[in-house]
Amino acid sequence: MNQGHRSRAVTILLASFAMPITAGAQDIQPGQSIRDLPRPGYETGRWRVGNVILLPTLSASTTYDSNVFATSVNSISDAVFDIRPRIEAQGLGSDLKFNADAYVNARLLAEQTTEDMVAFGAGGSGSYILNQQTSLLAGLRFDRDYQRRSDPEADPVLREPALFNTFAANAGFRWQGNNILLGLNGSVQAVNFLDVSEDDRDLTTWRGALRVGYAVSPRIGFYLEPYANYRNTRLPVDRNGVDRDMKTFGALAGVTFDITDRLRGEVGAGAFKANPAGTLESFTGLAFAGKLSWSPAVRTQISFNAFQGDVATIQSGASGRIDSRMRVRIDQEIRHNLLFNAGAGYQRTSYRGNTDRRLRIIAADAELEYLVSRTISIFVAASHESRTATSPLDQFDRTTAGIGIRLRT
Repeated sequence: MNQGHRSRAVTILLASFAMPITAGAQDIQPGQSIRDLPRPGYETGRWRVGNVILLPTLSASTTYDSNVFATSVNSISDAVFDIRPRIEAQGLGSDLKFNADAYVNARLLAEQTTEDMVAFGAGGSGSYILNQQTSLLAGLRFDRDYQRRSDPEADPVLREPALFNTFAANAGFRWQGNNILLGLNGSVQAVNFLDVSEDDRDLTTWRGALRVGYAVSPRIGFYLEPYANYRNTRLPVDRNGVDRDMKTFGALAGVTFDITDRLRGEVGAGAFKANPAGTLESFTGLAFAGKLSWSPAVRTQISFNAFQGDVATIQSGASGRIDSRMRVRIDQEIRHNLLFNAGAGYQRTSYRGNTDRRLRIIAADAELEYLVSRTISIFVAASHESRTATSPLDQFDRTTAGIGIRLRT
């Protein structure tokens, strides 16, 4: 195996840290999204300031929602208006590369004005190459968001959706030799609900992971990733008198691959053990994480993501919560100025402890976008979500359909 092949093989072991590179007028990069493919006459407008590229966009849409409150009975429909300004920045230095973004999402309803919400946020991530073998990674983010009515942890008694702030930061170190890769990553995420009645849901999560990888060929590698999580709630006990602090230890073993630049990704499986504080019993479970991207044709892309692991909960009687999630999505350029995407997903939520609460969600969505010009596009979108559960009150069906416009410089 020559040096070039070795470098490529080891690099794919940490493909999730790859930074996008601006392509030339007719260049197609491996793994490039369908939206970013070269499209003569419809190129996205960009502002360049030195080595930084700025991409401002604005979208506005009107959507019919058949079940605004995600209820099992007496569903209420309404028209939802969304306005979303956003700006992205890409830094393309030789050693320092970064992505950053800032956005606002204003959501207004025609009749159910208690559901009006404004979300906003900003953040960025980047990498710095110290030498041919060593690089540093870091990220920082803040978001103001609201809890969706369909969230399994949402409190149906609240008159308005719960608002919360999320602050997240991460840092990492990567070293790669001829066939060996070592990656060390740490992150922290703090969630703060603004309503005082939700104070028992405020928590800080710390995570550390070590990845050891070995490349067996230029395009295939194996890895082992032990990790540890610590969730620390702000209050000593929640509304049910339970201490929700928890330590979780686990490990994933998997494979990474990049086959002919058309099929790439990584799949890992393992196990975890969750150790709650206080009187709650510890439990173990299977862990899984995977992401695949397949391009059967130049302008067709199919992606798949999957996850299984423990999730924070304040459910009464539950010692823990395990989520299993899968989603598949297809992006297709039908014509140079006609784009299509569709997706389908499945989620299973199971609670551990003195409760038999279980939920299953099946969801699907699709969007068709017509590029009128380089700066204007029109899109139509639709979605459906169905949740079944052990409790009839947890069940609901919801359908949305809408039309919107996107503006670019």
